[in-house]
Amino acid sequence: MQPLDELFADALARHRAGDTEAARRAYADVLARQPGHADALHMAGLLLHQSGDHLEALRLLDAACVNAPSSASILANRAGVHLALGQHAAAETDARAALDADPTSFGAALNMGLALLGLDRRAAAAAAFARASVLRPQDARALLDWFSAAAQSGRASGLAERVRSPLPALAPQRELGLRTAMQLEHNGFSNQAFAIVGV
Repeated sequence: MQPLDELFADALARHRAGDTEAARRAYADVLARQPGHADALHMAGLLLHQSGDHLEALRLLDAACVNAPSSASILANRAGVHLALGQHAAAETDARAALDADPTSFGAALNMGLALLGLDRRAAAAAAFARASVLRPQDARALLDWFSAAAQSGRASGLAERVRSPLPALAPQRELGLRTAMQLEHNGFSNQAFAIVGV
């Protein structure tokens, strides 16, 4: 009989390779042998979430959390399932718990922002997206969600300062462009500011 760790590793490899049916069967084999296997519950739940079966995904992630209550990755992914189900308050709770467990969790910070946005708490959402953007500076979604939430909340996001370093050091009129972008953002025109610094 194949060792359980090898069986789970095989399931994970098939999942990552996009062979979802084989991964589903392999996760089921792991859980048949050890029903409380937190990692298999987690990844089988994530697979179902990715396939659009959010309710069944939530059931498995709930079980995973029972067996690994402080796992940041499980909590962050369960927050994503709550978001897919429109359960923004539950998503915020899970994302916050995930960040408590691992303050460097990008997924938790991003899901926190999405949950807060769904609860119409735009300024807090902007702060969460800013945190996600700091954790993963090259992620375009976190950056744009940050600027968008900041604009909706009427607060400056520091857009021009955020993108200062990627601008070519010798670009003509660089400082003028940055000052113009900062002034536009200060006056609530984040989209126009982004157009200036994004060229």
